Amino acid sequence: MSDLLKYECDMRTINVMINSFSIKEIGNARGRETTRAKFITNLGYLYPDYMDRLNKCTEAKTLKDALDGTNYAAMVAEANLDNDGRNEAMEEGSKIDDVILAESSRRYSMAFENGFHFGVFFAYLKLKELEIKNVTWLADLVSMSIPKNSPGWSKYTIPFKYHIGAQGGYE
Repeated sequence: MSDLLKYECDMRTINVMINSFSIKEIGNARGRETTRAKFITNLGYLYPDYMDRLNKCTEAKTLKDALDGTNYAAMVAEANLDNDGRNEAMEEGSKIDDVILAESSRRYSMAFENGFHFGVFFAYLKLKELEIKNVTWLADLVSMSIPKNSPGWSKYTIPFKYHIGAQGGYE
């Protein structure tokens, strides 16, 4: 349970950092740090060791550099952090939210591989939320009359997908 909560806090911290890049009102360093501090928790694997480096981030490249050496560096490197304002259903590549959802799905599914603990209930609810989000996303694509060959139709995350196989790896 502790691992899942720390992961959630770290993902929220990364999202706050990315979303703060586009806010022009917090241009100076002091305003940026105080505004971000309102939304960042004091829990997670990034706290307190990486918080100084994260608070100095002003763009996507510096965020990637700040997360270097963490478990989240590969996730951020995989995501397209450029916000070009295009329609998400017609856009190629993975946004940071898509990458976070895929990793969250893996972590929540893996919570069932351990013994009985309260994290199983938390993981089950989060995977059900993901399932509802997928259905809503597909219904929105239908209502917007998006063509079937557009990239938006493949932007869903399968919950309850991962488990440990006979050889000990993820399947």
